[in-house]
Amino acid sequence: MKDIYNLKKKRMSNIVKEISLPENKTLEIQYADTHGLDPRKDDNLTKMVCFHGSYDLGDEHDYNQDDHKSWEELKAAIEEKENPLVILPLYLYNHSGITINTTGFSCQWDSGQVGWVYITNKQIDLCGTTINDGETFSEYKERLKTYLLGEVNLYDQFITGDVYSFEIKNEDGDVEDSCTGFYGTDWKTNGISDYVPEEALDQL
Repeated sequence: MKDIYNLKKKRMSNIVKEISLPENKTLEIQYADTHGLDPRKDDNLTKMVCFHGSYDLGDEHDYNQDDHKSWEELKAAIEEKENPLVILPLYLYNHSGITINTTGFSCQWDSGQVGWVYITNKQIDLCGTTINDGETFSEYKERLKTYLLGEVNLYDQFITGDVYSFEIKNEDGDVEDSCTGFYGTDWKTNGISDYVPEEALDQL
């Protein structure tokens, strides 16, 4: 299997944004080394069952691709065994890197279905995402679908290299502070703004 950590395109520089700070210090926002940051290794509300000839995607599972003649047969097996409340297909686009979603891609040559993503009562119990007072079951399922799409988006950010870190360096170039694992380029909402000095906030 190919290592999805190495799928990011080669870049001239890892630095995405540079901000000058007082005392001749510098804040550098950089592309992160995503090795070890796989969000599927954390506790997730969803489960991703994937099969691909080149890439090891999604979560560990005990389904065997050879046991099913089609993706619909695999879905039926998942529904029979785990009774998911919400289940959607997973599609992969593979061209100079990979990207994943639940709706498919326009290019039929470099894309196709790779599995299913779903939420079960077992995962709900583990994560504590229960139905709210006054919420209908239909509304609850729509909320679960929103969570599912959020986890797929996070995983897509991971495999496309849309993950960042920051370093604060003094005038000698020595790193005084750093942190990694921020997903997406909205610096004010991806978590970086919670860690950097106040003087940098209006420049993010």
